[in-house]
Amino acid sequence: MKKLLMGFLSLLSYCLLGQAGNVGINTIIPGSTLEINGSLSAQYRLISADYNMSITDYYVAYNGSSVGTITLPAAIAAYPAPGHIKGRVYYIKNTGNLMLP
Repeated sequence: MKKLLMGFLSLLSYCLLGQAGNVGINTIIPGSTLEINGSLSAQYRLISADYNMSITDYYVAYNGSSVGTITLPAAIAAYPAPGHIKGRVYYIKNTGNLMLP
């Protein structure tokens, strides 16, 4: 009986602390899947030649003196398998005077 009661109380506390799958940073009750009350920092990379992006890249700025190519990383696995990159966001900006094909 004691084990049953402890199991029930553990389950109850887990249910009470849930936030419907929402995660908040510096906020008490997040209203979205991810809510950030503050600034966000991400990796910034300045390149000047052809570049193969990796899964750790976020913002890539191209400032080359010749035409360049930026290649996105390949998906590791198909959705919904672990390692998929569905929904990942990359920012690519051309800060030079030449075109990116």
